[in-house]
Amino acid sequence: MRRLLLIGALLSGASPLLAQASTFGIRGLGFPNEPYSAHARGLGGSSSLFDAESGMNPAVLASLRTLTAGITTLPEWTTVQSPAGAGSVQGMRFPLIAAGGPIPGSHLAIGISASSYTIRDFSQAFVDTLLVRGSSEVVHDTLSGRGGISDLRLALAWRATPSLDLGGSVHALTGTDRAALVRHFTDTLSYATASEKTELSYGGLGVDLGAMARLSPTLDLAVIARSDGNVTVQRDSLPGQYSVDLPYTLGAGLRYRPSTALTVTGQGIFKSWSGANSDLLLQGGTGSRNIWDLSAGAELIRNVDQPYDLPLRFGVRYTDLPFPFTAGDKPSEWALSAGTGKLFAKGMGGFDVALERVWRSEAGGFSERAWLLTIGVTVRPYFQPAPGGR
Repeated sequence: MRRLLLIGALLSGASPLLAQASTFGIRGLGFPNEPYSAHARGLGGSSSLFDAESGMNPAVLASLRTLTAGITTLPEWTTVQSPAGAGSVQGMRFPLIAAGGPIPGSHLAIGISASSYTIRDFSQAFVDTLLVRGSSEVVHDTLSGRGGISDLRLALAWRATPSLDLGGSVHALTGTDRAALVRHFTDTLSYATASEKTELSYGGLGVDLGAMARLSPTLDLAVIARSDGNVTVQRDSLPGQYSVDLPYTLGAGLRYRPSTALTVTGQGIFKSWSGANSDLLLQGGTGSRNIWDLSAGAELIRNVDQPYDLPLRFGVRYTDLPFPFTAGDKPSEWALSAGTGKLFAKGMGGFDVALERVWRSEAGGFSERAWLLTIGVTVRPYFQPAPGGR
């Protein structure tokens, strides 16, 4: 980890020419990912604490009436701006795979999911000048990373009363992060190309609890609390493991249905990423900070007799980013989203799609503009839709 973070620190003194995926995923543990379904992303993420197809709140699995399995894909197109210039890149990721359903003959439901916890996929090219043997030499460096931390979840939900669902889950945090630095000298006759590679392996456990309460026929409340402990980092199979503290997560959301055709959602999530600050600084990084994730959205059903026939979804989201380029800075992200969805094959299959426009920025001239297209496909055997339910 020390070697990787020191390689990443080269970016602060060089001239980056190109980045792949998000440049805000280079520092710390990478770019944080939320396990939102395409349905939730169309609402800016604001419905994720009520969405059984997302991986946020284990309690909402109790609302599933049949086995539901889905996969989410997310292609993205990003324009990166840095002090050295701009570049345009694109990428593809699979942020969430999930399945869940009721346990027959009981008030219980079970679910499993695999999602990204943090993402560290990037490529960065930059030019620098080094003093070698008393003379200045121009070098062209390429720094790249692939991997991150994955989140494997096993969740159990219980319909305690007709108006209260409870749930809990365990999370296995695992993954591999491979980084490489390749240096080309302009003077190819005097100097050979040099390269350096490193591999990080991660391991940790987390737990969470969730609840969803139907406060009235038109108002629902959802809450979650999660602790991820710490992640153990192993570099290149060498001795000397160390750990990085992971955040506590607290979240709450409201869902309001003023009419049968309109649903309004909002939620706020807090994560205590500052607990990792001293661990990352010790390894040569730029530290971390606590973050807030705030979102709101609305879904308008065009035909109340067919609520799954291309409803209109809109959302807005603001979130802090935990790992700055420069210690003490405060990177952040804004997003506007729109989406829709449809069931087919008598309700046994369906798709949701969401389009997001994202703005990320940090002091010092670092910013990104991105289009994110989230597509989710689900399968629900023996599904029989009911008015107002999903």
